[in-house]
Amino acid sequence: MLVALVLVPLGALAVSAAAKVRSRAAFTGFAAATADLGRLPARLAAPAATAVVLAEAVLAAALTGALLAPRVLAAPALAGAAVMFAAFAAVLARALAGGTAAACHCFGPSRARVARRHVIRAGVLAVEAATAGAVAVSAPDLLDPAGWSAAGLLVNGCSAVAAVAAVVHLDTLAWLLRRPGQPRRPLEEP
Repeated sequence: MLVALVLVPLGALAVSAAAKVRSRAAFTGFAAATADLGRLPARLAAPAATAVVLAEAVLAAALTGALLAPRVLAAPALAGAAVMFAAFAAVLARALAGGTAAACHCFGPSRARVARRHVIRAGVLAVEAATAGAVAVSAPDLLDPAGWSAAGLLVNGCSAVAAVAAVVHLDTLAWLLRRPGQPRRPLEEP
C-alpha cells in the first residue's frame, strides 16, 4: 500500500490551487508572477494564471478519484501531475537562468525570489509523480483501496502530510536551516 505516492502530489496541487485563489490579491500576485516567470505579455497573465489554477484543481480532483478507483485513474492522473510539475520546473529554471527578480508564488503570495530550491522542488515533485505513475501501471494492487488497513492509512497519511508541509513551506525551512554566519533576516513570507 503506497497511498502516500498519490497523496503527496494531490496535496501539493490542492494547496497550490487553493492558495492562489484564496483572495483577489493572491490571484493578482500569481498572475503577475506568471507573466514575469513565463515571459508573457501582461494581457495574457490572467488567462494563463487561470489555466494553471484550473489545471491544478482538475489534477487534484483526478488524484482524489485515483484513490477511489486506482486501476482506472491513478496512472493518467499521476502522469498529468508529473507533466505539470515538470513544466513548473522548466519555467522556473528558465526564469532563474534569465536572472529574474520575480517572486515564486507557487503556494500563494510570497516575496521569496525564485531560487534553485524552487526548481528542485518542482523537479522532485515531477519525479515523485512519475514514479507513482509507474507503480500504478506495474503494481496497481499497491494503490487498491481493498488492501488498505487503518494503520497503513495512518502511516501513509501522516507521511504525506509531512511531505506536503515541507514542500509548501520550503522557503521557511530554507531560512531556518541556513548556514551559520548567514545574515539573520526576517522571514520573507507574509
